[in-house]
Amino acid sequence: MRKSEFLNAFLPKKNQWYRYAIWLLKDSWEAEEAVQDLYMKLWDRRADLNSYEKVEAYALSILKNLCIDRIRKSKMQMVSLDQMAEVGNSEIDQLELSDTNELLVEIISQLPEQQRLILQLRNVEGFTIEKIAETLDLKKNTVEVSLSRARRKIRKQLEKMF
Repeated sequence: MRKSEFLNAFLPKKNQWYRYAIWLLKDSWEAEEAVQDLYMKLWDRRADLNSYEKVEAYALSILKNLCIDRIRKSKMQMVSLDQMAEVGNSEIDQLELSDTNELLVEIISQLPEQQRLILQLRNVEGFTIEKIAETLDLKKNTVEVSLSRARRKIRKQLEKMF
């Protein structure tokens, strides 16, 4: 794949991928970095991309994994108790909200791949059921059932924790 073909194929997806990354990471700078890393991985693997039926789905899987890696790295950078004592109430609220978001991302990451991808395409990208079915080469009913099951699993996990 030549540079011009690569740019024509993937540059229009930049905003879509950025929205997906920011939804997962909740940080615009980290999301930009993840999308740039995605472009680097796609460029490195450009010779093999024609072997994938759904290159967009493949790219989303790579991006998801890059975001999960970034989340894991950020979890390792824990705030010490001394620093926590100096943090104001509003910042503590922000940390709790961040923890809740991380928890939700973790729950979603434990879903089966198909359910996770369908949920993200529907809720993050705003795809219709029909567009998801077409993109993933699935039946409309399969998409609806997978989406329902994914939401049910998330709800059950959240109910256990709260």
